[in-house]
Amino acid sequence: MKKILAVLLAAMLVLSSSITVNAESIKDIFDTGSTDAAPQESIIELEGEKEEILGLSDSGKTGKTKSRGSIITWDCGATQGTVTAQYDESTGFLTVSGTGPIKEYGASYEVPWANYRSQITRVVINEGVTTLGKSCFNDCIRLARVELPSTVKALPAGVFYSDPSLSEIVGSASIESIGQDALYSCSSLNSLDLSGVKTLENLALRNSSLTSLHFSNKLNSIGDQAFVGCSKLESIVIDADNSYYKAVNNVIYTKDGKTLILYPATKVNPVLDFSTLESSLERIAGYSITGNANITEVRISSNIKTIDTYAFYSDTNLLRIIFNAGSQLTVSRAINSNCQKCKTAVIEGNNVPKFQGVLDPVVNYIFKNADSVFATNQINTVFRNKTFVGYSPSTAETFYNNNVGQQPTMNFLSIGSSITVTFNANGGSNAPSAKAGTAGGNFTIPSDTPTRNGKTFGGWATSSSATTPEYYPNQQVSDFVQDTTLYAVWLNNFTIAYNANDSAGPSATNVPDSQTGSSGMRVPNTIPQRTGYSFLGWSLNKTSTLGQYQPGDLLMLTKTTILYAVWQASSTQVKYYMNDGTNNVFTMQTMAPGQTVNVTTDKPTRTNYKFIGWAKSSGGNPVYYGGETLSDHTSNTINLYAVWRLLSYTVTYSQGSYAAQNMPSPNTATKQYGVPLAITSAEPTREGYVFAGWSETQDQTTCGYFY
Repeated sequence: MKKILAVLLAAMLVLSSSITVNAESIKDIFDTGSTDAAPQESIIELEGEKEEILGLSDSGKTGKTKSRGSIITWDCGATQGTVTAQYDESTGFLTVSGTGPIKEYGASYEVPWANYRSQITRVVINEGVTTLGKSCFNDCIRLARVELPSTVKALPAGVFYSDPSLSEIVGSASIESIGQDALYSCSSLNSLDLSGVKTLENLALRNSSLTSLHFSNKLNSIGDQAFVGCSKLESIVIDADNSYYKAVNNVIYTKDGKTLILYPATKVNPVLDFSTLESSLERIAGYSITGNANITEVRISSNIKTIDTYAFYSDTNLLRIIFNAGSQLTVSRAINSNCQKCKTAVIEGNNVPKFQGVLDPVVNYIFKNADSVFATNQINTVFRNKTFVGYSPSTAETFYNNNVGQQPTMNFLSIGSSITVTFNANGGSNAPSAKAGTAGGNFTIPSDTPTRNGKTFGGWATSSSATTPEYYPNQQVSDFVQDTTLYAVWLNNFTIAYNANDSAGPSATNVPDSQTGSSGMRVPNTIPQRTGYSFLGWSLNKTSTLGQYQPGDLLMLTKTTILYAVWQASSTQVKYYMNDGTNNVFTMQTMAPGQTVNVTTDKPTRTNYKFIGWAKSSGGNPVYYGGETLSDHTSNTINLYAVWRLLSYTVTYSQGSYAAQNMPSPNTATKQYGVPLAITSAEPTREGYVFAGWSETQDQTTCGYFY
């Protein structure tokens, strides 16, 4: 019986793996010492390879799975047999091949390669595969590179969710749609070719680490919260011929400029004044200003008509929002609770915004000039348990009782009542004296500042434990509604270093020295210079193409930091000079940044001269002859000068048909056009004649040339 089994097994192995099995290996397998034992599952390893035939994998995934050594394959097509995935354990590469879509699995843990996600380092999708499954490559913590074919047109929801090592997606130019959280927390992915993208779905780029965006004219739809959590965006470009959106100063608007889509978190201005943005702006979209830790004050100009829910989201240092509102302004729940420092809303004009929700966490509403009253729904939903400043308490209470039937729980303060602001040095000394003011009135923070050994004064805050200032010297505010104590905020000193970022040459000059201080330092007004380049500003990122900070900007930094100069190669002008005693230019070429040009093959002409090439100086030898490549951008101008060779002919002194002696030796001279030739001083002799001179023809009795 053992012999029969051995023969059958050998045949099966030959059919499935084409490996010859010798009799000794078969004997070893079956010689267990017992013929009655229960059958055991066996894995046969031959020459370092193994063969498993499974109908159902351990994790319950359907489809046939084969493993040959370190290669594991799965059927993963939406239609069985159309798409397969192959995983190489030795390299961590997962390759998907076939025709058509990958199967849409119900959950990410159901994908066939779920147990290998932590080992996958590269995903290669071959041409022919058309669709990736949702979340099919999420939580691949070592995945660094993805290669996509032209047949894949979408990144579905969560496809690369939380892949922190992913730094490169090759072939992304074919992608037309990006789904929700497709690149969520891909913290190593700083750039992506988005030139083919038409649609960004809701939350498409949420919490991605992209530093730049460049959309073509194909982009036609941006979903809600598409950019929320994109905290590193510096450069945003939308092609000018896009019919739906535009980017101005790295801010995204609808094409008509009426809706603000994205104001990046990397914008550094502490005061966001909407009157300085697009003049046609009317609507601030939800989540359009998220995660900006630099903004401390927002000014809503009269052209704004709508502020959507959570337009300001997690702007952690926002202190106040000031409305100089038009009559049509409608405000939803515009500020979320993560803007926890924003305690004050100031209404400066006579038009009170129509509040449709609570401004978390605002507690003080200051109505400086408003002479209108509020709808009862605002009283009940917006201002309950808030401090109301603007009317006398008795007038306000009477109005509320008459219109609501009962008084909401509110705090009533009269605008203009006397208050005192006290300044506490908070561990330092030399604090300014207390200053009187009026509730809701304009108040200027004193210019005097306290001192403290080893610390830098940062500003003032309403809490003694605050680490971020709320008010600064000479700042004018109107959000004090009662007696207030301000505490000095002390900051640890640190250094800001300025790196010329010129390792590729040529070297930059006029680079500022390092600064030592604290948050609130300003970028020096010094502008670096570099031959062949234009200075665009400073950036935290050495490879950035956008100047994040400009000379004079306020630096809201809190630790030792290196700022890198951002350079843009200037166009280089190639000028070809005639070099003929004038300053005339024969022709010119423009060499775009990073590009090359070929030396012109056109040849100038000059009477009595032959052109022989181009030199780098007016008196130099030729180095270019036409067609050579120029690539030097170290200067804004390359000057080339024509090199000329003067045309000439030979003058021969001949005795003609006569016998003469003492003829010139040598008997020739070179005559150059335009240059006088000195006639030889030699005088030939002839018996019976006197030499009279030289003529261009024989037997002349008059001479044309004399010594």
